This record gives sequence, structure tokens and C-alpha cells, in this order.
Amino acid sequence: MNPKVILLTGATGFIGSHLAEDLSLNNFKVIALVRNSSDLWRCKEFENSNLVYIYLNTPGFTNEIRKYNPSVLIHTAWSGIVHGREDWNAQAQNIIFSIQMLTLANELGIKKIISLGSQSEYGNFNNKVEEASSCNPVTAYGAAKLATMEIFKSFCETHSINWFWFRLFSLYGTRESDEWLIPSAINNMYYSKPMEMTACEQRYDYMYIKDFTKAIVKVLKTESKSGVFNLSSNSSVKLKELIEKIRAIVNPVAILNFGALPYRPNQVMQMEGNSTKFNKQFNFAVQSDFGDNIKEVVSYYIRKVKK
Repeated sequence: MNPKVILLTGATGFIGSHLAEDLSLNNFKVIALVRNSSDLWRCKEFENSNLVYIYLNTPGFTNEIRKYNPSVLIHTAWSGIVHGREDWNAQAQNIIFSIQMLTLANELGIKKIISLGSQSEYGNFNNKVEEASSCNPVTAYGAAKLATMEIFKSFCETHSINWFWFRLFSLYGTRESDEWLIPSAINNMYYSKPMEMTACEQRYDYMYIKDFTKAIVKVLKTESKSGVFNLSSNSSVKLKELIEKIRAIVNPVAILNFGALPYRPNQVMQMEGNSTKFNKQFNFAVQSDFGDNIKEVVSYYIRKVKK
């Protein structure tokens, strides 16, 4: 196994593309599993010689992967995130694909697997949640993630594979889908479109995507025990504060109608992860500045709007 070669799924998505970029720039060879139908626009922003595409639709793709002798599988591919979180059939397909990736990794002799879970596995909560908290998912997406975690645990322990399941909270950064809150808000503010909003008193745990990728590099370079970990900023910010920071940069006179919309039933008012366990095990701490990060993200989306 080559410790500098990573097999990556989901490289064309928001999270996966940032992992592919940062890992390839950190001198890892990234073998990105994609489909012929995959839209590569995110990867086109940073492509370099350390990024290699292998197409799942191609006969003999496993032999192509074997030539690079990867030592780690990072599984980020997951469909139905923007639309389809309540679609049980769509979420079940993610479970099936995850099992296929586990089987593939075992065939290749890979002994370290990293996969991404979600705070949705915990269900509804209004506090700073820990890994020991009970999991009571209330969506098909959350239930599928939790089921996949149990499969990963059982499969990897059976086959003596070092495994890591990272429960993510709210990630933000460049290359998000246009439907997500931050790019959508920037677009509306730029064009001076009034925004109807709730009171936005919710406190959410926002982790910058570049901090996330730094955390994963730490995992790759650290020998450690398998397990489930929250991976978050370990803090929270009020949603109203986030939106107002964006307005101050994009368009200070943009109209934000806070309180125009009611909260949805069972609205979570504090969604924060306790990532102390992760930080101690991997000697990690978020060091970036929230305000600087927002400025960088806004600049990126403004450039996109102007094109």
C-alpha cells in the first residue's frame, strides 16, 4: 500500500472537491472515482497532476485503481442531500453504494477507511451534542447515515480495517450548491432582492471547509484508534449574525425581513457539536477567523454572480 495514495468518492461534490484539492496540494495522489455523467466543474477549478479520474462505468476500473495501490479510502459520495432527504428509496441507494465501496476497499487491501456521517443521525436536539448522545434520526437521510455507520463498523472490524466515521454539522465555503443558504443569500443581496426570513435566532455550528480538510489531513497523518467522532467547529454562531455579516459585505442596504416567516414545527434552535474527542485524539484545533472566512466566501460567489 502506498500511504500517499488516496481513493476518493464524491470528488465532484462540495466536500469531496475541497478534499481532492487540499490533498493533491499536500502531495497526496488522489484517485477520484467518478461517473461518465459526473459534472466536473468544481474539480476544474484546481485540477493538477496529483488528481486522477477513474470512471466507475468503465469495465475493469478496479484494475485501474489497483495500479496506484491506494492505502486509504475516503468515502464522501452521497446523493439526495439537496433534494431527497425524505426519499427513503433514494437514501437506500446510498447504503447500497457504500457497501459496494467497502467491498471494493477490502478487495484492494485497503486498511484505513474514512467516511462522513451527519448530525442528522442524532435527530432533533437543542444543545451541544456528544458522540455518547442517543441517536434518534427523524429523516430518511439521518436514518440512512446511521445505518451506514453500523455497517461500516461491523464490516471494518470483521476485516481488520481501521475505520473513522465523522459526524459533520454545518460546513460552509466555496463551491456550495446555489440552493444552499449562503450562496443563495449572496445572490439575493447582490441583486437587492428582499429576503423573507424567520427571526433567525437559531445557533448553528458552522465549520469552514478549509478547516475540515485540514482536519482530514491530520487523520491521514496520525495513527489512531477507530471510532465515531463529531467533527465540527466546536462552537456556534447565531444565524442572524451570519446573515448580517454577509449583508455588510455584499449590500448594506439589502432588505432582510427577519420574522416574516414562522419557524417550522420542531425547529432546532441550537445545533452544535462537541468535537473534543476528535480534537484530543488528532491534536486538532480550528484556527481560522470566522469573519475572514466569510469575506473569502463572499468574494468567491460575487465573482460567480458577475460572470
